[in-house]
Amino acid sequence: MIKHSKDCPLKETRFKDGALVKGVKYRTLAVGEMTMCTIMEYSKGAVVPPHKHHHEQVGYVVSGKYRATVGGKDEILGPGDSYAFPGNTEHAFEALEAGQIIDVFTPIRKEYMDPQ
Repeated sequence: MIKHSKDCPLKETRFKDGALVKGVKYRTLAVGEMTMCTIMEYSKGAVVPPHKHHHEQVGYVVSGKYRATVGGKDEILGPGDSYAFPGNTEHAFEALEAGQIIDVFTPIRKEYMDPQ
């Protein structure tokens, strides 16, 4: 499957309960049978509060600077850094600078799917 960026609408990020994550938007890129790729766009100061989901999450920092909290430990991430969170691992993010992160999830996150 090939998907062009012009066909990937920018959407507001929401948790499963519908709560809006202010300052974080995303585009759903390629989606396979078990894996999906997204690009997350963070405004400076955006906070993704501690949460967990059953999806494994692997990310690559394209731009910006972030404080990631995993297992109660803070790490500062910048361009070129990456991470892998096993499913059901609590994690949080704070955007210290505006930027983009590519996130890959498995299994796919149905709430991130584009309408067909």
